[in-house]
Amino acid sequence: MVEGLSFIEALTERLGSREAAEAVSRAFGEVVREEVARGGRVAVPGFGVFDAGTSGESDGGPARLRFRPGRVFREMVNEGPASLPSQSGVASLLPGHPPPEEGASRAARPGARARAEQARDARLGTVLAFRHYDVPAGVSLSAVLPDDSPRCGIYVLYFQDGHRYVGQARNVLARFGSHRRRWAGQIIGLDFAPAALSELDDLERRTIQQLEQSGMGLYNSALVGLPMGESPLDLVVDRVEQERWLDGSTRTAYDFGDRLATADQRSRASSKLDALRAREDYQELRFALLRYLASVVPWPQETERRFWSITSMPSTNQSRTQRRLTAISVNNVETLVVAELLEAGEWVTGGFINVSPGLVRRHGLRWPVIGRRYRTVGEVDAIYFVGAEGLSDLLERADVVDAARRLALGLMRKGRGMMAKYHDESLADDVFASFAEHDAG
Repeated sequence: MVEGLSFIEALTERLGSREAAEAVSRAFGEVVREEVARGGRVAVPGFGVFDAGTSGESDGGPARLRFRPGRVFREMVNEGPASLPSQSGVASLLPGHPPPEEGASRAARPGARARAEQARDARLGTVLAFRHYDVPAGVSLSAVLPDDSPRCGIYVLYFQDGHRYVGQARNVLARFGSHRRRWAGQIIGLDFAPAALSELDDLERRTIQQLEQSGMGLYNSALVGLPMGESPLDLVVDRVEQERWLDGSTRTAYDFGDRLATADQRSRASSKLDALRAREDYQELRFALLRYLASVVPWPQETERRFWSITSMPSTNQSRTQRRLTAISVNNVETLVVAELLEAGEWVTGGFINVSPGLVRRHGLRWPVIGRRYRTVGEVDAIYFVGAEGLSDLLERADVVDAARRLALGLMRKGRGMMAKYHDESLADDVFASFAEHDAG
C-alpha cells in the first residue's frame, strides 16, 4: 500500500525529481479538495472520479467525499498485479478544461485494449497540475511564483489577443523573462505545471494537442511535428516568433543594416591587411598576436568579435612619425597595440600592453610602465615593448600575464563594446591559422 512518504517516493521514481513529486502530490490534493468542497467533481481518466456524494438514498442527505473507481482501474485490480502497466499515469489537469468523464471514450473497447492504451498514456507522462499566475506589466514572475515552487515544467502563456502559447522550460523564470522582453505588453499571465525534465517533450506535445482539441487558439500549431524542446535558435529568435513566422501570421521586414556594415568593413579592411601581410616581420607578428590571445583572452575562439576585436592598420593616433600596425580591443579599451615610430629616419616596431594596475613587478623590465586612465575601466598600467620579440618576452612573465588576464576578463564582464564593427575577420583568421602552422612545425 502506498501512503504518505511512500507515495512521494513512488512519484519520485517516475518523475525523476523529489521536488517535482512533492509539487505534483500537493497540487493533486489541492485540486481534489477545492473542487469537491465546492460540490464539483474531479475525473482522472483510467483511475476514477472524486465527488461529493450523499450518505442517504435521496439527494437531501449530508454530503460526503466519494470515490468511484474507473472501469480500467477496476479491471486492473480485479485481474491482479500481472495486468498493471509498467508505470502509473494520472491525466493532465489543464486550466479551464476538466478531464473527460471516465469511460466516455473507451467504454466500448475491450479491457485488454483499454489497458494497452492506458499503459501507452502512462509512458507519455504523469501529472500536470497547472496553476495560473497573473503577471501584469511591471510585476516579475519571481514575485508571484512561490519560492518553493519547482522551476522545471510546462507553461502556457496568455496573450492579450486571446491566444495561448505552450512551452517547456528548465527554468520558467528565465524563459518567461525572455518571452516578455520580446512580446512587451502583450503577455498578461501564464499557467505553470511542474514536470520532470525527461518528460518535457512528450508533455509539451500532449498539452498542445489537448488545448487544440478544445478549440483554444494557439501560436504553437505551426511547430507541431518539428523538434520539441529547447534549441540554440531560441536564443536568437524567440520561439513564439518562430511559430508566427512559420504559419505566415507575421511578415518580417529584415534589417540588414548591421550585416551590410560588416561587409563594408571587410572590404575596406582588405587593403589594409594586404599592406600588413607585405611586411617582412608579419609571420613573427602573427605568432606574437596568437600567443597574446592564447595567454590573455579567455576562450578567444568563442569570444571573438562579441567581446574582443582585432584591427589592421588602424588610423587611431596616426601621424607622420607614428602609425599603428594592429590593435586588440576588449570592450571599448585597447589592451594590446603594435605600432611603428619613426626614429632617426627609420621605422621602429614597438607597442604596449595594458594591464590591471599595481600587479606587475617593475624590476627586470627593459621598457617603462606608464599609468593611463580610460573612462571605461579607470586606471591601467601600460607596459611598453620593442619588436614582436619584445612582446613575446613580456608574455613569458607570469606577473604580466596575470595582470593582463585580470584586465581582459574584467572588461569582458562589462559586456560587449562598440569595436566589433571594426573587427578584421581575415586578420583573425591569419592569427588562428598560425596555431596550426606552429603546431605542425
